[in-house]
Amino acid sequence: MTASTITTFFLLTSKGQLDIVSALHHLGLWPVSPLAVLHPLLLTVLLYLGPLYNDIYLESSLSPVSELWSQIVTSLSSSMGYRNFVAGPLTEELLFRSTILPLHLLSPLGDSFGKLVFLTPLYFGIAHVHHFYEFSLSHPDTPLTPALLRTIFQFGYTTIFGWYAAFVYLRTGSLYSVFIIHAFCNYMGLPRLWGKISLSRMR
Repeated sequence: MTASTITTFFLLTSKGQLDIVSALHHLGLWPVSPLAVLHPLLLTVLLYLGPLYNDIYLESSLSPVSELWSQIVTSLSSSMGYRNFVAGPLTEELLFRSTILPLHLLSPLGDSFGKLVFLTPLYFGIAHVHHFYEFSLSHPDTPLTPALLRTIFQFGYTTIFGWYAAFVYLRTGSLYSVFIIHAFCNYMGLPRLWGKISLSRMR
């Protein structure tokens, strides 16, 4: 990731004729604006109001605020938690937003906001197709069709998230904003679009 960032910075300053500050801004590294992080995070929370309502009010599955910090520390202390909430979001956003989007801004695609938002996240979706191979190795008894459908589904929702992250990145110019919303979405997981609310919980 360091090599990719340095290479992109070099291309922005040499081929793109950008000064150092402008190149850092295209990389989403400067300036650091708390509002550029807060606004997308609040928007993402708004998008998750349904799942949050279900978890907090209907299922009571979220821990009290007093226990939340200790759970976060415990989760980040594990290799899986660190990968899902720090290393994964940071490296993926550095590659798929901070380096890919600025380079595409120098290309003919840079003239179209819509193309940047909807086409560049395909890299992000395709990068998750390797999970088909991993799943096939870890679940050798699973038939090919369900494994393939699982991969297609994963490609679909990672691409949709990529559209959202690309939009946020282009609007805020902040790597930190997309990193935070990526970590938050990883924590929340996919919204449950199946099942029903029991009548006892609606009374």
